[in-house]
Amino acid sequence: MSGNALTRKTGVIANIHIKEPDAHASFHLMTHHNPGFPIQANQPVFVSLAPYHTYITDLKNTSNRAYFIKKHSKKVTLYPGNIQWLDWYAVPKHIMIGQLVNPKGSPLAYVQIKDQTNHFISTDQYGYFQVEVDRGTKQLRAHTHGKVCILKLPSFSWKNTFTYIGKTKCLSLSS
Repeated sequence: MSGNALTRKTGVIANIHIKEPDAHASFHLMTHHNPGFPIQANQPVFVSLAPYHTYITDLKNTSNRAYFIKKHSKKVTLYPGNIQWLDWYAVPKHIMIGQLVNPKGSPLAYVQIKDQTNHFISTDQYGYFQVEVDRGTKQLRAHTHGKVCILKLPSFSWKNTFTYIGKTKCLSLSS
């Protein structure tokens, strides 16, 4: 499409940046109750939208892998001939399931574990947990009874969406 033809259009150019994308990483750009416009990672796409409207856009992940996307929703107001760039940055997530234990091997119940997004997840009554991590994550911090400990994560394959890591010792207890 020539530059002049594009300037007569109204809409958005949506792009999802992923450093190491899965060949099947796909998303839908949602606007209000629209069924969505398909978007592939790292391939900007023009989506024609009516002028004189304010749109709340959102991304829906249609991939087999989970992704962390900062600020899913974006607001844009369009006028005739107006084209807005919408960029998102996605990071693949990996789900780890395990059981948190103390150095003696006893389960640690109801311990708070901080993930990459600074949210806390909790172990259950038997010390089991499920946490989402991204590439490069080597350890997590756990908080129990005013003490902090480190969970060292094992190496794992990104080919799978999740990994069961079994018993994981909470090391370096400190106040």
